[in-house]
Amino acid sequence: MSKESDYYFSLTSSNITSSNESPTLRTNQFKKSDIPQSHPMQANVCAQSPAHMLKYSYTFWYMNRTFGSKIKDYESSLKKLITFSSVEEFWSIYAYLKRPDTLPVISDLHLFREGIRPIFEDPANKDGGKWTLSLRKGIAVRYWEQLVMAIVGDQFWSIGDELCGIVLSIRNSKDLISVWNKSSDNGRVNLKIRDLIKQVLNLPLDTVLEYKGHKDSFVDMYNHYSSDKNSHLYEKINVAKHKAIDNSKT
Repeated sequence: MSKESDYYFSLTSSNITSSNESPTLRTNQFKKSDIPQSHPMQANVCAQSPAHMLKYSYTFWYMNRTFGSKIKDYESSLKKLITFSSVEEFWSIYAYLKRPDTLPVISDLHLFREGIRPIFEDPANKDGGKWTLSLRKGIAVRYWEQLVMAIVGDQFWSIGDELCGIVLSIRNSKDLISVWNKSSDNGRVNLKIRDLIKQVLNLPLDTVLEYKGHKDSFVDMYNHYSSDKNSHLYEKINVAKHKAIDNSKT
């Protein structure tokens, strides 16, 4: 396993570290020998048969922020967890990932193609967008796991390399599942992705999913953090602006 596993398996321990700390393993780090011989995962880890390689390698990421965090804090809060390239690697780690419904509020769990960071500014994402499904509390885990299995099972093969990744966002009053793709202006592909999401999750045909380009999402996020209600940042900008005006008059 890669060095990122230190971050990944920290999610499986009973203590998720605070957003100010780097989530690392305790001294009892995960080892293959930690899996009981009778556990079905032991067969996967120790399998002698050739690995069933995935078309793409994927990386799990995790983010937990405190309420009121600034935009610039988002990327620094992201933790790269672990990358897997085969079905066997996936199954040998997935059971050790802490269940999403036990994660703290304002946290995101990401599964993205290797090499693509789950941020708007990544080259693969900058011209893209996302389909978002809003869910009441308590049901997101089932849909998230179905979507993860669909990614590993290559059920989105028909859209080629258009798929960038998926995100589960844990919030106060609801949870969100998002599917990110590369091209926000490709209406035909975007509708195909929407239909695939409904098919994979077995959603009713009249289920509403919202699509938004990342550029629009970034503007909305900036406006949110710049509004009078939400921001110390806005106040600081305002103070600095007025100081500049006063200085120009002297």
